[in-house]
Amino acid sequence: MADSAGPRAGDLDAGGCYHLTLKDKCTIEGLLGSGWSIRRIIKELQRSPGTISRELARNAKGRKGYRAA
Repeated sequence: MADSAGPRAGDLDAGGCYHLTLKDKCTIEGLLGSGWSIRRIIKELQRSPGTISRELARNAKGRKGYRAA
């Protein structure tokens, strides 16, 4: 899916911090719903484990309760 590891152009917010795009979040939602493991999603999106785990902690109610926000 992603072309290279790490942050991508256009992923900076107004404060200069990198973040997941809405497309990334929707991908996470779909892949979790399809039964993918979190590690497999991390590899697919080529994002750091901390980025994905923080996103899930913020927006998930259990593994299957994640909703892209």
